[in-house]
Amino acid sequence: YAVEVIVTGAGPQCPGCGETKVQLVRHMKTDQKCSEVFKEKVDFVSFDAQLKSFRARHAAKKTKKMHWSFTKLI
Repeated sequence: YAVEVIVTGAGPQCPGCGETKVQLVRHMKTDQKCSEVFKEKVDFVSFDAQLKSFRARHAAKKTKKMHWSFTKLI
């Protein structure tokens, strides 16, 4: 699946309604109008699992980078 998202200085815009949303995925799942549009286009179960994995990897990288910076100071 692919959804084109426009990101402005204020945040990502919903491809369904065009509104700027900080929590775009939550909006796409729960907004009555937009959820109907994306229900068939996006597999949110798979997306949630991939997002959780991405966040875990990103947090691990950040922790590792902070640890490396701290050891360089010592």
